[in-house]
Formats: sequence, structure tokens, C-alpha cells
Amino acid sequence: MIKKQYGDVMMVGQSGNKYRFGTWPLGTRFRSVAAVYFVSKRFVQETTFRRARHEVIFIGETENMSEVPGAHVETRDFEKFGANCICLFANEDKDVRMDIVRDLVLSNRPLMRQTA
Repeated sequence: MIKKQYGDVMMVGQSGNKYRFGTWPLGTRFRSVAAVYFVSKRFVQETTFRRARHEVIFIGETENMSEVPGAHVETRDFEKFGANCICLFANEDKDVRMDIVRDLVLSNRPLMRQTA
């Protein structure tokens, strides 16, 4: 199933670096692309311009977005927090992705922590 992208959201890490993430409905199937991603509860704040905010539930990285993100985490665990959105920032370099995840976790304090 192909779902329509919502738009973009800018995330700022503790370092001050900014990362532009594409946002999609949770459950969207992606092609094989390496990326940093976060799962969130998306709230539309302003209906005229469709501005939204995100409550960050989980931040992770993967070499293949076509696989279920956060495979070690049950989807129902995301749903307990009202997850409805997945956001991604494509990057092929694993070390860079890991640095971005650390940077974002420190500044955004996701509701769920990566355990594996």
C-alpha cells in the first residue's frame, strides 16, 4: 500500500544540528533505503496551513527501511503511545546515522528507548 507523504519536519539535535525528516502515516511501506527514523504521535495544530507537531515515541536507524522499523520493538508498543506517524532522514553511512540518533535522543527524549 502506498500512502501519501504528509510533508517535512525539522528536528534539532542537542548539538544544534538540524535534520529535515519526511513524514508519513505509520504503516507506510518504504523501498530499501538506509535512514534515521522516528515514530511519533502527530497532532495537527493549525488546520488552515496544516501545521503539525510531533510527540516523539521512538528514534532509531536502519540500513533498510523496507523492513519493519524497530523490528525488536512490537508495533503494539508504539500504538500504546498513540503512534500514527513515521518520519525518516535518509543517510547511507551507518556511523553518521548512529551519531544522529544519539544527537536526537539527547534533545528529544523519546517515550521509548532503544534496547537492542
